[in-house]
Amino acid sequence: MAQAAYDVRAIWPYKSHRTSLPPLSPASERSIGLRGRTEFPVLLCEGAHATHCLALELSATGVLVRRGRELSEREQQSLFKLELFLPQRARPVRVLARVARRAEPEVYALRFVMISDVDRLTLMEHLDRERRESLELLHEVELSS
Repeated sequence: MAQAAYDVRAIWPYKSHRTSLPPLSPASERSIGLRGRTEFPVLLCEGAHATHCLALELSATGVLVRRGRELSEREQQSLFKLELFLPQRARPVRVLARVARRAEPEVYALRFVMISDVDRLTLMEHLDRERRESLELLHEVELSS
């Protein structure tokens, strides 16, 4: 299973550019729980169809993803299987999600409908690690100037 996660990352169509992330959405300022910017591949499956997406924001209850195209009205009502390929994880986090809102033409907020407690904890650990790395980088920049 770890090999499959590696293979997906190896053929991932998106290039990682940290500077290309949009500002946090206004909804993230209203959210109760921890939400943060992130960037990792997501496989979005609806029935027999699978699409590669990019996670932009993450929380314990949902994710903001950028798709290659807009969702149809039928797709917006569907339930999606998501595989979240977090960095430094051997296996993807698997969840069921539904579209909560459309943030931009190709950016959608997905609300987790079903996720195990272990996977939810894994997502929060990822956010903690991202935040800690960001703070360490800011501290290094401050010390160098």
